[in-house]
Amino acid sequence: MSNLICYFSATGNSLQTAKDIAGKLPDTELISMTKKHISIAGYERVGFVSPCYGEGLPNIVRRFIEDLSFDCNQNIYYFTG
Repeated sequence: MSNLICYFSATGNSLQTAKDIAGKLPDTELISMTKKHISIAGYERVGFVSPCYGEGLPNIVRRFIEDLSFDCNQNIYYFTG
């Protein structure tokens, strides 16, 4: 099975973190959270990497996660970084 890391990076630090994590996992795809309408079905692991602002997650990250369907596979391992 494959892995997916969804990232949002304003300055490049989160993108580098996502790339570092992807380098440690086999068969990993990176997708920017600026993309719309993605499916997480069929992935073994799904990660979310973004900066954390003083008031919490950036709005683009919050909207991206809210738009995902988490009903596709109950055996997916989710992580954040």
